[in-house]
Amino acid sequence: MKNCFGALQGGLGWLLAIALAQGTSASAQESGDELDTLFGPAARSESGPAPQDDQAQDAQAAEPADDRAQAEAEPEVIVLPESAPRDVREPGRHAGVDEIVVTASKRAQSVRDLATSIDAFSGDALIEKGATGLEDILKYSPGVTVATGTDGETAQISFRGILSESGSNYFGRTFGLFYGDVSLVNPTFRGSQPNIDPWDMATVEVLKGPQGTLFGGGALSGAVRYVPKSPELESFSGAASLALMQSGHSDDIGHAQHVALNLPVGERFALRVAGGLQSRPGYLDDLYAGRNDVNSSQRANGRILARWEPSERWALNFQVMQRRFEQDDGSVADNLERPETDEKRLRDYTLGEAQILTADIAYDLGWGSLRGLFSQLDKTHDYFGDATAALSLEDTEARVYQALDTESSQPSFELRLVSNAPTPGGALLGGWDYILGAYLVRSDQLLEIFIDTPEPTSPDGTLSLVPLDGETTSQRPTTLYSYARADAVEQALFFDLNRRLTDTLKLSLGARWFQQESEASMYDEAAGGEIDRTDATPKDSGLSPKLGLIWDVTEQIALVSSAARGFRYGGVNVLPATSSAPRTYDSDFLWNYEFGVRTQWLDSRLKVDLTGFYIDWTDLQISQLTEDELFVYVANVGAARSQGAELSIRASLPWGLNFQSGGSYTDARTAVDFESDKGTVP
Repeated sequence: MKNCFGALQGGLGWLLAIALAQGTSASAQESGDELDTLFGPAARSESGPAPQDDQAQDAQAAEPADDRAQAEAEPEVIVLPESAPRDVREPGRHAGVDEIVVTASKRAQSVRDLATSIDAFSGDALIEKGATGLEDILKYSPGVTVATGTDGETAQISFRGILSESGSNYFGRTFGLFYGDVSLVNPTFRGSQPNIDPWDMATVEVLKGPQGTLFGGGALSGAVRYVPKSPELESFSGAASLALMQSGHSDDIGHAQHVALNLPVGERFALRVAGGLQSRPGYLDDLYAGRNDVNSSQRANGRILARWEPSERWALNFQVMQRRFEQDDGSVADNLERPETDEKRLRDYTLGEAQILTADIAYDLGWGSLRGLFSQLDKTHDYFGDATAALSLEDTEARVYQALDTESSQPSFELRLVSNAPTPGGALLGGWDYILGAYLVRSDQLLEIFIDTPEPTSPDGTLSLVPLDGETTSQRPTTLYSYARADAVEQALFFDLNRRLTDTLKLSLGARWFQQESEASMYDEAAGGEIDRTDATPKDSGLSPKLGLIWDVTEQIALVSSAARGFRYGGVNVLPATSSAPRTYDSDFLWNYEFGVRTQWLDSRLKVDLTGFYIDWTDLQISQLTEDELFVYVANVGAARSQGAELSIRASLPWGLNFQSGGSYTDARTAVDFESDKGTVP
């Protein structure tokens, strides 16, 4: 921990030195910027538009009158209410059909001005489409698929064919999930991730390819990022909705209620309150118990956001979000024709809760913005499941259950300096837009696994485990209990640079240095007696770079290319000490290469994009079964590659109609033979 905080202090000093140097060269500049530039969707009406830098004013003055008229006639850009430097807030000539400004690059930019592939959806548009969760959102993003788990909180997302197949959805995630800049996936014991409702979201961003430079090791192949609407200082507003829903193969009716309210308090303070309740009908029939529609679920979430501008230079955002998910039974069927099962002997049950606290403080330096972000994420996830069929005991009188409980407390802090205008200087040092940042997160995680037979009359030795001291107790059946705690710390320094090399060529550079360490302690118990206690301390460090180029061939055609390296942290396997499986596993890495063409026609009313990609993935974290097929562990094996293409078409048609279509082709396969519990995998 001393090394950790020492590195953070060094990073802060590094940022401060750069800030002072930049401030000295720009001391003659007057700020006068409203802090809506930092947090708000637009400048307050009484303040007028935010001032632009000299280069932007010169460019505007040189713009032909007919081009300005055409730009004014284009559809309004949906602007994300987040921090945005002046020189990138206006998306310029790319404004068009449902164009969205995102902050996936930690500054506000049009998705068409980024060298990486991003599908962005406004929250209002998703609500109009009837989206209520990840499955509904990601079906509109070519190359991304969702595999639901035993419940809605353990879904697996595949970006471009990159997915670690897992016998347990608690491990092996290749994707990231973020609420703003808060990672919802733990670094060691992945646990569950909240499947958030897009109601009252500003945007939901689907980031394809590794996001390790700006978001760390929680996004190996891509990420989904929720950005909630911020409080508005200008006006009072509200919204509410009531919906009914029915699922196929279900006799029940579900319902959802949502409400949002924006409350200005004076000229410099505002609150925004949003929340919802959702009850989804079940559709799975339990033939053994004679119960229908057993897997109904309930979701409740609420958040309160506050925004305060104490002066023209300071802006503060605070937020608390609370969420609860409950599912009455599991969703796993054993019939390929219908959603039903006759192998269940015990009812499943899932309860997940999450709470997020954030504080976001920004100061406008005039030539740049200094911003500190603090967050606290607390999660619990309790699962009680039937293990009878997994142990091939469904034809006996035995009943075996497993309980998996996870808890995590995860504070994080990020400090970043964002330029408001390109750097002054000559041909080499001048003209750069930059982001410099330092990041620290500590995740205290707990995982408990309990396997037992609920009936006292069950025969001893049902679980086929070796009891303590090799003897079977006559008082109760064999029981296994595993307890694991991990304290994971990540520290990182990162930068992101952008510069126009010519009028038509734009360069993007970035890198992240990271260091991650986990201290894990595991305890195993069988038949009421201790088996063993073990410790593990996996460590890793490295560099995650990226490079991107955008060439505006014509006003209608742009060529885009990028290369980025992603990584995923290593971790700890929670297994009985008697197992011969490895106790830890290492990080895995991939390189993602893209080349695409982006086109816009008919005054930006038709946009057609085509992207090709190639991914090289090494040291895969693959889930394996132990020899007794009771437990899942993770091992590093072989290599894989994925290649393909994605097509997106969007058009604004007459009569107020919009058209959107897309498709993808993906060929993903292992590239090296490796051994698994089932034999050699070619």
